[in-house]
Amino acid sequence: MQASFIFFLLQLLLVAALTPEDWVYISLTVVPPPSHWKRDVRVPGDRIIHVDLVFSVDEARADKAAEALAGVSDPRSPTFGHYWNARDVVDLLAPPKESIREVARWLTSAGKESYVASETYLLPHGISKHIDFVVPGPGPALNHHVPEFVSVRSLDGLRPRETRKIDCFKYMAPDCLSQLYNFEDGADLKAHPENSLGFYTPSYSTWLAEDMDKFFADFAPYLVGKRPAMMRINGGYQQEDIKVPSFNMEPNLDYQYSMAMADPVPVANIQVGDNTTAANLNVMLAAFNKDYCKMALDPEFDPVSPNSTDCGTHQPPRVIGIAYAWNEAWYSDKYLHRQCLEYLKLGLQGVTVLTGSGDRGPTDQLGYCIDPNTGNYTAEEGHFASVFPASCPWITTVGGTQFVPHNLTWAEGAKFPAETALDDNTTTSGGGFSRLFSAPWYQAGLTHEYLTGAKGALDLAKEGYFNAEGRGYPDISAMSLNYLVNLYGDYRAVKGTSTAVPLMASMFARINNERLHAGKATIGFVNPVLYGHRNQFVRDVEAGVNEGCGVDAAFPAARAWDAVTGLGSLDYAKLKDLYLRLP
Repeated sequence: MQASFIFFLLQLLLVAALTPEDWVYISLTVVPPPSHWKRDVRVPGDRIIHVDLVFSVDEARADKAAEALAGVSDPRSPTFGHYWNARDVVDLLAPPKESIREVARWLTSAGKESYVASETYLLPHGISKHIDFVVPGPGPALNHHVPEFVSVRSLDGLRPRETRKIDCFKYMAPDCLSQLYNFEDGADLKAHPENSLGFYTPSYSTWLAEDMDKFFADFAPYLVGKRPAMMRINGGYQQEDIKVPSFNMEPNLDYQYSMAMADPVPVANIQVGDNTTAANLNVMLAAFNKDYCKMALDPEFDPVSPNSTDCGTHQPPRVIGIAYAWNEAWYSDKYLHRQCLEYLKLGLQGVTVLTGSGDRGPTDQLGYCIDPNTGNYTAEEGHFASVFPASCPWITTVGGTQFVPHNLTWAEGAKFPAETALDDNTTTSGGGFSRLFSAPWYQAGLTHEYLTGAKGALDLAKEGYFNAEGRGYPDISAMSLNYLVNLYGDYRAVKGTSTAVPLMASMFARINNERLHAGKATIGFVNPVLYGHRNQFVRDVEAGVNEGCGVDAAFPAARAWDAVTGLGSLDYAKLKDLYLRLP
């Protein structure tokens, strides 16, 4: 199998000048064809055509990159924390020179110039092994709707100035989370100049200044008037004319909590896309990597393909949070492999990337499953649908928890109830196994151990519900129920795993701050430490299940790792102490 990642793009002009016995069919990755194409008559044999050939990264080079990531992120390695620069990362995944020469020789001998669109192309047997896919000419991009990631409920009778003394057994606010996870106040800390934290925010999605200040006045008065730094990519469009929760709730949540929890670490708003072209994660990644930008944008899925106005123009923050979820099945395998490898490259450079696991259990974020007979989506029952980028093994994925049922009364300093998997009527912690990505080395048998002990899980795998050999997610979990967020001047209770993303991102950013002040490197890709040293800081969550696709208990929580809460929740102080002891 090839781990498909665009690295080198040839934009040479050619004419089909091969004998039939030299040809081999390779399929275009755009399925269905772009909407601006239409089928026409067969092109005359002497008609010249124009296509872009994209080199693939073979399995050996992909494995080498994964080994390099292990070398900088596993504390047992002598190169732990010795991160790579961007140029060395590019060179690591470059196609062999002989492959380039061989394809170039063929192109030179084949012809000159072209322009035609086709669903398949013919390449010589000796050339096709070097090519990942053929890219068509530019045209209108299709944008998949991204569902809202949080559920909002109005709170009656809760006036803003009362929120400093809220019931932490009922609602979550910065002080509650700090007490729950032993997350110390950052008032006496000083921001390190090399530290940063940022959140992906698509165009039109906008935090509201008046809501930020109302939240800060109640929970972090020293932040009133402060705003996230703007990192605008491909326009970075914000607007306040259309005020609806789908545009404002997620940004308000991300920046209200991250600025309050991560302080004094500076927080960046990674605003992606303009007012006419929708954004996606690949557009953000292209702004961090010039080579990826020039060669990896896909005309079917990426709205600015083949060109981006921000091409390698931005440095990524040290920690990046992504509070959105897509379905693996929406994209081609090669597209997902390419993007997932880009997260690996960020890890090689010392960047931490984390995302939520979704809110619909083993289904996608819309609650759809996969029909086992047709492969089409079905809304009620069917096989499980993996969530991306949560399923990428080079990202840290966060699941959701809530308190076990209790009759306790909140008082300052009270002991919190135990946590259980998030499962609150319409919301259930996302989790499961990737259909595309294999279980990574750092999970080291934990997924098989879990499946062996989880009642009914192996039977579901045998029936095709999920891939038992796949990357298991989430990696960790955190409280994801009833976060107080100020929206349009009022407080709402928000639930879903995206609530846990700014919390965990803030934890990692604060640990970076401590390590940088101690003269050490950033934490980078954290999964090897989380899995390898889990007994030192993890609070195992062993209760609860997620559900979906007609299965009432798809994945139950269990001791050690499980496919609904991951390893469990984290004790910040213990995790920080461990990282400060590491080199």
